[in-house]
Amino acid sequence: MFSPDSALIGLALQVGRTPAANLDVGAMLAGVCTALPVALGVAGAVIVVVEPPDPMSNGVFASDAVAGRLGEMQHGSGQGPLPSAIRSGRVMVTADLARMGPSELAAAAVDTGLVSSVAVPLLIDGRPAGGMQLLGTGYQPVSGSHAEMVRPLIDMLAARLLDSRAFRQLSGAAARSTAQLEASTPIEQATGMLAERYRTDVEEAARFLHSQARNARVAVAEMAASVVAGTDRPAALPEPRRDGRPPARPDERAPGRGDEPPSAPSRARHRRLDTV
Repeated sequence: MFSPDSALIGLALQVGRTPAANLDVGAMLAGVCTALPVALGVAGAVIVVVEPPDPMSNGVFASDAVAGRLGEMQHGSGQGPLPSAIRSGRVMVTADLARMGPSELAAAAVDTGLVSSVAVPLLIDGRPAGGMQLLGTGYQPVSGSHAEMVRPLIDMLAARLLDSRAFRQLSGAAARSTAQLEASTPIEQATGMLAERYRTDVEEAARFLHSQARNARVAVAEMAASVVAGTDRPAALPEPRRDGRPPARPDERAPGRGDEPPSAPSRARHRRLDTV
């Protein structure tokens, strides 16, 4: 014998079976809407989510075009049982949409024959994330008992939406970290190469790299890439002296005729390279 409860349990288990990494939220919601009329014996079903899973989607999913028409109308106008349930976080039972709904929705209900409605909010951490609307006809209306029947499925959908949101956030964070790592690796390599080339520490080499990037009006990462590739010399970076010390400062040049004697070399352990 057919049991709505067993059908809904099977549907909820199917929703919870897909790993978050492989979860297509739009396909999941559309599939649930398609399965609900058979599982519950209702005329139609609509699910609206506050945060659409796809930028090309408006967040409305329906069992068929007729139910979708009512869902789109309510979502677009912000009026009707479904938006009210989402805003209030409470179940909304409407016995006759033709008499109690907004005029445009009432006319559409009469036109489609979907005149009864049960709207159930979909909450994540106590906050509205969407809602489900079950639709019935005058001969086969829906009631508050349908809201109780779909509660386990609603909870499972909320959990999967939360999983999907968390996975997207983690994926975004991982992508940003990877991009930062890929961008920083050439800079770190170039800094180490400059420190070894000029017999200085990494802090001084990093300052020199940034100074050269500013002088060349290029990004630090671009200058670093040229250092790593060995294409930075002689245009961007000065050659080291034969004794391996950092490049000569302007005030260390040999005095010419009429020049003052050079200033005494700094006693600092490492010379600043960004003054070159």
